[in-house]
Amino acid sequence: MSQSAPQNAATNVDTSGADSISTSITSAAANSWIVDVVGSGNSGSFTAASGQTERVDVAASGMTGAMSTKALTAAGATTLGWTHNGANRLAHSLASLAPSGGGATTFTLTTNVSGSGSVARNPNAASYAAGTVVTLTATPGSGFRVLRVERRSHRRGQPGHDHDEREPHGDGHLHRDHPGPVHAHP
Repeated sequence: MSQSAPQNAATNVDTSGADSISTSITSAAANSWIVDVVGSGNSGSFTAASGQTERVDVAASGMTGAMSTKALTAAGATTLGWTHNGANRLAHSLASLAPSGGGATTFTLTTNVSGSGSVARNPNAASYAAGTVVTLTATPGSGFRVLRVERRSHRRGQPGHDHDEREPHGDGHLHRDHPGPVHAHP
């Protein structure tokens, strides 16, 4: 998320004694995150509306509060809401947070084969969003076997990148959770 001020904010207050509240907000950018907090002047508990991820639900001294998030893939208006058992006064505040860099982080994946064979990617794509799990399967050519699968860092001297990762057992799999080249050696 961007470290700047929120794109937009919205508030809503209901003192009618209703047991639910909802508030709309407009996000100016795709891949934004909506963060909301809700409170009641009465004991009980909150339940987030569909599509929200409830993060916190607390009760103390006859008051309750909760917080949720909602990821948006496209810019535009969205509504977040809550129900509360035992409500008498409800207050709801939302903020729209922009993605860092103006959009989702993507990575490209390059595979190389030394010798005879192939490396399959699943899913097979030109680029991948940060956090995407990609399974690489090394298949040796006829008469060959997988000698090793490795990842060599091209960022030597940076914390956490002064090492090689190798899968020496010949099953053709290497678990990766960060960017960098992968080489298969049949």
